[in-house]
Amino acid sequence: MLGTEVAREVAQQARLVLGERVQAAYAIGSLAHGGFVATTSDVDVGLIVDGGAMSPQMHRRIVLTTRERCPGELSELLSLHWTDWEHVGADSAPGRFRPLDRTDLLRHGRLLMGEDRRGLAVEPARPARLADITSFTLQVLGSTENMSLLRDPAALCDRGHRRASKAVLLPVRLLWHVETDCLGSHEAAAAWHRTQGGAEADLVAAALGWRRSGRIQGQGLDALLRGVEAYAAAKETQQQVRGQAEVLGEGAQLAPAAPGLRHFASLAENQVLEGAQTQPAGEEHTLQLGVPPESGPGEQLAHEVLQRPA
Repeated sequence: MLGTEVAREVAQQARLVLGERVQAAYAIGSLAHGGFVATTSDVDVGLIVDGGAMSPQMHRRIVLTTRERCPGELSELLSLHWTDWEHVGADSAPGRFRPLDRTDLLRHGRLLMGEDRRGLAVEPARPARLADITSFTLQVLGSTENMSLLRDPAALCDRGHRRASKAVLLPVRLLWHVETDCLGSHEAAAAWHRTQGGAEADLVAAALGWRRSGRIQGQGLDALLRGVEAYAAAKETQQQVRGQAEVLGEGAQLAPAAPGLRHFASLAENQVLEGAQTQPAGEEHTLQLGVPPESGPGEQLAHEVLQRPA
């Protein structure tokens, strides 16, 4: 079964559960802008729902029914996002739809159902997107779980190709957007990254191979070990990142040990956070199946995002 078929089934189930409140449904992420890999990628679906609200029970019903009707690995990799048309371009929005993902919908989304009204919408403001990326970086990429794995490459490889490739490639995609305002595939982000001459280029190339092949190939662990060494940064950079964490109210204990992560410290030197209203990372960001978090929001978010495939 193709990823688009699963996405269409999600849209149909959303209509059955929510009725006419579902005004439009879109495939987003790699299903929309390219680079979808059936053994690795998420099936990302964005819903435009009148009023922007959906209960956890409704969310669960849509996902579980889709999995029953579309059995297989792809249906286990659903990621559902929703808000309303009135807030799709706002800095903050009801429902569960991060500013960067809403920007992806407006630029690349593939209409699955309903009326396409994107021509009337504006993108979330760039400062809001960058502040959201910064918060995500600190709370997810800088989480205790993620940082401990990055410091233990063998343990990261033991988690499999999905987890390892996401740990390497996700920061590259975020950095690409920060530096260029582009959104797109991992391959496009990696191609840009190569032009920057980073020490981690070999690792990024290796992670692309893991993602495509569905396995960590022969020299993957060696590349990861070399890459993690290359990501060690100066104390002043760590202090800048920690200082930015304090601005966000998180106080994250973070060492920039993922590709491109150290570059986010430079955001503190411009207007990204000036006047931007950032939400603490919570269940509306990436919570799967509407299950309430059992731990603190930052750690729960990190677990859910990083367990999802790249």
